[in-house]
Amino acid sequence: RMSTSGRMSTSGGMMNDPRYALGPTILERIARLERQWAELVEAQVTPACRAYRASAQTIPSGTGSWTAIQFDNESYDTHGQHDNVTNNTRLTAAVKGIYHIGCAVEWAFNATGYRWVAIRLNGSVVVSPLQHPGAAQSMMTCVDYALAAGQYAECVVMQNSGGDLAVQTSVAGPPRFWWHKVG
Repeated sequence: RMSTSGRMSTSGGMMNDPRYALGPTILERIARLERQWAELVEAQVTPACRAYRASAQTIPSGTGSWTAIQFDNESYDTHGQHDNVTNNTRLTAAVKGIYHIGCAVEWAFNATGYRWVAIRLNGSVVVSPLQHPGAAQSMMTCVDYALAAGQYAECVVMQNSGGDLAVQTSVAGPPRFWWHKVG
């Protein structure tokens, strides 16, 4: 450090100059920059998730209420939108936006009654319901919907065959549920 007389000062030197400190100030700056970098990278990745069920799930007949499919595996999940154990029926929006939401199921064969599949938002609003007679085994539905961060969607089904009936894994694939942010 230069003194007012233009000579090098012996008191303090670089060790007392905060610009050269290696203590918490620099480490805090590095940690802040790492957090900012992680946020920037995450913001550049489009939120997307695809969950599936590895085994059959039995659906009761004639209850008149929707049953949410429990998804116990993921193909991908960019923003932690699905949990294979806790609330595993849900895809939860990490960020606000318009999401393309879809689900597909295959029913065990039974020609009696009807089958329904739909997407349920936040546990109450059913959108994009699809109904088929019993002989139809494969069903798929999808919708674009605006969601706020923290809102969620579920793949729900219903049937009235007169007995329990399974949504199953098959050559067409397992029950699956997906979305990706489109806007």
